[in-house]
Amino acid sequence: MSYAPIYSKLRELEERLAVVETTKVVSATQSTVATTATAATADFDIYGIRKEIDDLLKLVSTFATKAELPDVSGFATKAELPDVSGFATKAELPDVSGFAIKEELPDVSCFATKEELPDVAGFATKDELVAYAELSAKFDNLLNVVSHLNNKITEANEKIAELEARP
Repeated sequence: MSYAPIYSKLRELEERLAVVETTKVVSATQSTVATTATAATADFDIYGIRKEIDDLLKLVSTFATKAELPDVSGFATKAELPDVSGFATKAELPDVSGFAIKEELPDVSCFATKEELPDVAGFATKDELVAYAELSAKFDNLLNVVSHLNNKITEANEKIAELEARP
């Protein structure tokens, strides 16, 4: 609530009261019957002014006194507030109407959490599996070559044995 109407009303009442007091002084010093002074007192009745002051005091009595006001020393002053010019305004925020709200998300209670998953530190990675597959292919090729050489050596030994067995 603004105090401006109360202050302006008080100022108006003070001016009217000053006029009434000066007219009483003027009328008391003059012995003649009223001219402009009595007209002024008729416009500015002191009892009316007192009633208006009483009404104004009743209105003011509804306000809190300084002792009744809460302690605001813990709050920041405008000068102490941080600079927020780097933050986005509501108008600058993106439209999020296409996103789901929590109630629309599916139930995931049947899935395991990270803590519930087994330790896989001893397992091979994809890169290690590729390297193993390459080594395995090379080893299989080597076995085929050795097997083929073994067959050739066996055939050669059989031919040598045949030739030696001839007289």
